[in-house]
Amino acid sequence: MTFECEQCGKKSSTEAGLALHMKVYHKDETKPVVTKVEKPKKRVTKKPSKKVEDSNVADLAKVNKEKLENYEKVKKKFKQKPTGVEHNATVKKAEIKKIFPEGMKTRMIGANVPKDVHKHLEASYTAIVLTSKNGWKRVRLVGKTTMITWAEGDYKKGYKVTYPNLGKR
Repeated sequence: MTFECEQCGKKSSTEAGLALHMKVYHKDETKPVVTKVEKPKKRVTKKPSKKVEDSNVADLAKVNKEKLENYEKVKKKFKQKPTGVEHNATVKKAEIKKIFPEGMKTRMIGANVPKDVHKHLEASYTAIVLTSKNGWKRVRLVGKTTMITWAEGDYKKGYKVTYPNLGKR
C-alpha cells in the first residue's frame, strides 16, 4: 500500500513517511489528506515440477551400488585394532599402508569427492597424539604437504579406528 501527497504527488510507503514529508515540505498546510493507493497483488505461478528421467535414477543406483561394494571390500580389510602410533614419533608410509587398506577412499578437507588414501601419502609424517579422559586417542600425522587425522579407542565390545580425514597443510 502506498500513500500519496495531494499537493505534489510524492508517494510514500508508510503513513508516517507521508506525515514527515508534509511537515518538511508543506509547513504552511494543516493536517495532510491521506489517499491510500492499493498495490496490485502479485500472481504466484507454480512452476511445473521436473521429472527425473529413469536413466538418471538408474545411473544413481549404479553409483550407490558401486560405493557400497567398495565399502564392504575395505571394511573386511580394515582391521579394528590399536595402531600403535605414539606421540612425536616418525611414521613411515609403509606403516600407514598397514593401518589403512588399499582402495580406502576417504574425505579430503576442502573437496567434495572422496579421495584414495594411498595416493596422497608422503614418505614420512610426524605424529601428534592427543588422549582424552575416556581413553580415546586423536591421532594427527603432519607431513610436508598433507595431514592425516583419525580417532581410535575402546568402543562397546571391541576397538574402533575411524576413517581418516586428509587435508592440505
